[in-house]
Amino acid sequence: MPREGRNAAGAAGLSATGLAAAIGVAGLGSFLAARESDPARSLSFGALGISAALACAACALAALGREPVAARLGLGPARLGAGTTGLLALGLVALSQALESAISLAGWRAHSVLPLFDEAVAAARGADRVLVLVALGLVPGVAEELFCRGWMQRGLTRRLPPAVAIGLAAAVFGVLHGDPVHAGAAFALGLYLGWVAWIGDSVRPAMVCHVANNAVAVGWVGLRGAPDAGAEPDRVALVALVAGCTAVSLLAVRRALRGIPSGRGARPEAGAGSAPTPPEGAPAALQTAPRPAEE
Repeated sequence: MPREGRNAAGAAGLSATGLAAAIGVAGLGSFLAARESDPARSLSFGALGISAALACAACALAALGREPVAARLGLGPARLGAGTTGLLALGLVALSQALESAISLAGWRAHSVLPLFDEAVAAARGADRVLVLVALGLVPGVAEELFCRGWMQRGLTRRLPPAVAIGLAAAVFGVLHGDPVHAGAAFALGLYLGWVAWIGDSVRPAMVCHVANNAVAVGWVGLRGAPDAGAEPDRVALVALVAGCTAVSLLAVRRALRGIPSGRGARPEAGAGSAPTPPEGAPAALQTAPRPAEE
C-alpha cells in the first residue's frame, strides 16, 4: 500500500477510535450522573462526560485532515499577549453577568435550567466543591472551545466569511447548552469567544476567557448560595447591573484592542490578494495554510 494510503487509513482509524471514545465517555457520564443522588456530583459527572465527548470528537474529526491535530484545532501560539487576553477575559465575565441580570430582569430565569444549576453548585461541600469547579469550570472551557472554536469555526472560516463562521459556531455552542434561555445567552457569549479566537488566530485566548467566566460563575454561586427562586427581583439593582457590566465589558474590549498590533487579526482588503501575517512562532502548517480569498 502506498504511504499516502497508509497515512489516510491510519487517520481514519484514529478518527474512528476517537469518535467511539466520545460516544463511550458521554454514555459513561450519563450513567454515573443517573446513579448519583447528590445533585452536585450528578451535575459534575454529566458535565464531565459531555465535555470529554466533545474533546474526543474534536480531536477525532481534526485527525481526518492533512494538518497536525494541534494546528487544525488552533492550539498554536496566539497573537494576543497575556495582558490583552486578561482584559478580554474580564470583558467576557462582565458580559456574562450583564446577560444573567437581563434574564432575571425579564423574568426568564425561572423557566431555564439556571436555578437547578445554582442549587446543585450551592449544595456542594468539601471535596465536591473542587469537583464542581473542575467539572463545570475548567474542563468545559477547554473542551467546548476545542470543538466549537477549534474544529468547527476554524474549518468554516476556510469556506465562509469569518462573521458567518463565528455565528454558526456560536449557534452550535448555544444549542449545546440546552434550554432556549440558557442557549440564547450562550449564543451571545459564543459570538464573543469566536471573535477572540479569530483575532488571536488561536483557541488559547478563548479557552482562557471561557474558563475564567465559568470559574467566576461557579465560585460566585458557591460563595453566596442559590438565590431564592420565589423572591421578587430588585429591578433597580438588576438594571444597574446590566448597564454597569455592559459598560465594563465594552471598556475592557476597547482597552484590549489597543494591545493588538495593527493589522493583526484583520482580513486583507478586497483585491489585495494577500493573506494576514501568521503569528510569530506559529506551527508551519498554520503558516502555509491558505486563507479563503475575499469575494
